[in-house]
Amino acid sequence: VDGMKRLLFHLLPFLSALLLYAAYYPLDLGLLGWVALVPLIVYSIKAGKGWRLFLVSWAAGWVFNALAFQWLRHSAPVGPYALAVYMGLYFALFSVLIRVLSKRIPLVLVAPLAWISLEFLSAYLLSGLPWFLLAYTQHFLDPFIQCADLLGPWLVSGMILYFNVVVAQGVLLHLEKKVLMRDRRFRTAVGVLAFLVTASGIYGKVRLSESLEEGPR
Repeated sequence: VDGMKRLLFHLLPFLSALLLYAAYYPLDLGLLGWVALVPLIVYSIKAGKGWRLFLVSWAAGWVFNALAFQWLRHSAPVGPYALAVYMGLYFALFSVLIRVLSKRIPLVLVAPLAWISLEFLSAYLLSGLPWFLLAYTQHFLDPFIQCADLLGPWLVSGMILYFNVVVAQGVLLHLEKKVLMRDRRFRTAVGVLAFLVTASGIYGKVRLSESLEEGPR
């Protein structure tokens, strides 16, 4: 029984990989983007120290990217699998960063900052691979994504990741058998989340109601 529980626990990052893949085209189940990274975050906080966290998260990142970049097979048959070796590193770095930094800084701050920093890095490093940013999963939520005109897709990605980490924090508190809304930090995180989502929606509605200037023909 204990061995099965350990196996299921180490499969959490792979669950995140599959949920995240489903949030993008062709499945396009964008709402999964709001919870896809919860298993990875929980695993990162609860996993033991050492290389296992890095390697398991890297393997999960490889699975996500190998699936997401399948379109590369049309020009390079091994392209998705080779590229996934590099792109999977970002999953691993995210896990390690939040594991280490959350000991000193609240998880709700560390996780979004780590994720958008790594997204930015992947978008520009080595000529850049700006595909599969978390913000892209919400292309169908027009009011929500209008705030991208303020800080680019990084703001949208950050808010989605913030939602993920609040849910993950709730799961972690539940595992510790704590009452969620009695935890001051959790209440604060939920309040901030409600404000961010509401403000983004209102801003988006205002922006969408504005008339567009006629552009060049």
